[in-house]
Amino acid sequence: MQVTPGAGMPFVTVKSGDQKMKVYLGSMRYLMGQGFNPKVDEEIVVKAYKWSDDFVAATVTLPAQGKTVRLRDEDGRPLWRGGTRGGPIH
Repeated sequence: MQVTPGAGMPFVTVKSGDQKMKVYLGSMRYLMGQGFNPKVDEEIVVKAYKWSDDFVAATVTLPAQGKTVRLRDEDGRPLWRGGTRGGPIH
C-alpha cells in the first residue's frame, strides 16, 4: 500500500494477488484529522465505489491498527464536505 498526496486527491495503491488498483481516498486534511496513518505494505481493507477505471473509497480499515475511517456516506457523498452538497457517485 502507498498513500500518495499531491496535486489531486490522495490515493492508495492496493495490490491483490498480481493485480494493482488505485483507490482514491478524499481530503488529506480529513484523513489526518481521522488519524489515518498507514504504513508501507500494511494490510488494508477497502470498501469502494467503482469510478471510471479507478475506485473511490467509502471506508478504509487498517486491521493492524484496529482503525476504520469512513470517507463517504451510503450515497457516495464525501463526509469531509459536510451536509449534502456532494452528489452521489455512480
